[in-house]
Parts: sequence; C-alpha cells; structure tokens
Amino acid sequence: MIAENIKKELLDRFTKELREPVTLLLFTDEFPSEASEDTRLILRDLSELSTKIETKIFNQVKKRELVESFAIDKFPSTLILDKDGNDSRIRFYGSVAGYELGSLVHDIVQVSRGETSFSKRVSEELKKLSTPVHIQVFVTSNCILCPKAVRLAHEAAMLNPLVKADCIEVTEFLEYVEKYEIRGVPKTVINEKVHYLSLVTEEEFLEYIHKAIF
Repeated sequence: MIAENIKKELLDRFTKELREPVTLLLFTDEFPSEASEDTRLILRDLSELSTKIETKIFNQVKKRELVESFAIDKFPSTLILDKDGNDSRIRFYGSVAGYELGSLVHDIVQVSRGETSFSKRVSEELKKLSTPVHIQVFVTSNCILCPKAVRLAHEAAMLNPLVKADCIEVTEFLEYVEKYEIRGVPKTVINEKVHYLSLVTEEEFLEYIHKAIF
C-alpha cells in the first residue's frame, strides 16, 4: 500500500526518530470493508519498517468488550498505545491513506518520543484543562491542509488524559456532513459546541477549546 520511495523515507525517519515502542490497534468492520483492508495493509507496511512499531488487528464484533473499553463508535478505527500500553486517546476513523498517512506517521513518532510541538505556554495551558474535551477533525485523504489541523488535536490528547481527539475521513462517514454542516475541510468540532473551518494557530486552537468548556 505504501510506495517504495515513501517506505525508504519512512525507514530513515523511524530509524532516526523513534525512541520507545508503540502499538497500533486496528478495529475493523464486522465484514472488513475496503477502508479496513487498506488500513490493515498500511499498518502492516509501517510495522515492517521498524521493530518499535507493533500492529494488532481486531474484528469489532469479536472484540466487543475491547471496543467498549476504548469507547470506539466508528469503524475502521486506528488507535496508538504508548510503550506502557496506555491509550494516547488518538483516533483515526476510516482509511489512513493519502494525507492521513502523514498524520499517522507524525503521531507514531510523537507518541514514541513522548513529545509534542506546542510552545511551552500552550502546553502548560492544555495540561491544566480539568474538563473533558472531545475534538473531532473532519478530513479527506487529498486535503493538504488537514494534517496540520489533526496535529493540533492529537497532540492536545497526548498532553492531557481528559482530551480525546478524532481524525475522521468524512467521505466514509457522510452522516456527519449535514449534522455539522461540513462544506469544506479541515472542519473541527469541539465538545459539539465550537465549530471552525480550516487552519488556526496553536494560540487560536487553545482559545477555541476554552470557548467550548467555559
């Protein structure tokens, strides 16, 4: 699924940047869809590029208790666990092909290193959040701007256990198009209360979170 030239780039990056092992969990549809199969093959390719990346694949029907424990409500879904098996609260819903692959690779590296790219001030503010925050970022596989929006959401989840962040391939979950009036991507929804379109700075992102919880 991943082109050979991209594999070479990823092999070099993983060799240089991965620090601790991570585990990728894939929960497929009951009858694995094309998106599930594509994602399985992509995760397989990633695992083959580094001994620090392990992939586990489950059918959602056969692992209902595990699905419930992770509060997963869409399939296929991809999760990342850290070296101790802790949930990073990062979710990819739908295929991770296209630009979502870049988002997934970035998250693998950041979880492995236990780092984010936020400034010190924003990091401290995100860590201080004491109210649950659910961030949904709606994307498409050919959206060049989407990975930056996903990065903000997912890195916030890495910093605070009260934050859960979803990257959702909207073309695979069309029911959300009308629900959230999605007319373009990336579209971000926070706690069902705050909606915004396109990219924002990390400072603006923090402001939107505060608006959603206060």
